[in-house]
Amino acid sequence: MNLHTTVRDSIPDDAELIFDLRSDPRLRSMQYAPSILETPQSLFAVVSPGPEIPKQGLLCSTILMNEEFAGHIFQHCTTGSSGITNICLGWNLVPELWGMGIMVHAIELLFDCRFKATRDIEFVVCCFASNQRCIRVIEKLGFQSDRLTFFERLFHFRQTWGRERILKYRLTYNMWQQHHATRLAKGNGKLISPTKRNSKS
Repeated sequence: MNLHTTVRDSIPDDAELIFDLRSDPRLRSMQYAPSILETPQSLFAVVSPGPEIPKQGLLCSTILMNEEFAGHIFQHCTTGSSGITNICLGWNLVPELWGMGIMVHAIELLFDCRFKATRDIEFVVCCFASNQRCIRVIEKLGFQSDRLTFFERLFHFRQTWGRERILKYRLTYNMWQQHHATRLAKGNGKLISPTKRNSKS
């Protein structure tokens, strides 16, 4: 099967699809449950239009597989006094597409786009320690383990009431460059596609 992955800025027409995916019971044990007040309209009311990276705000990118909706990537942006914009990622992929290398490839495409626009950003991911599927994606992308701040610990405790242990990972431009050189070497100078990864597994 020939798989073609693209990532673009989300549009209002994607709202229902993203909302339905976030509400899928198969994802419940892997992430925070959406607010009972959340609707497709309220979700997109707070999303920045893109493509510029805001100093503060929320971006959302849609993953397409052969031009069909496959998932999304949230990017919560905050800028500190150092001028570096911290982008906290959260993503979901349609469960029928799990295990095909699509999520790794989609986030690689997003990173290429974001780092091409600016180097003054770093990416952060926090996930449940029990979510091994997410951790495998994080490790394949070149993230490194990082410490949770006191306020992050407090936030995550309030979200899970201590039922889940949270792990934090971080990726800077230099870390991405090092990972990028490695994946280019393995892929003979090209992005390694999901189908090529599958052929090696």
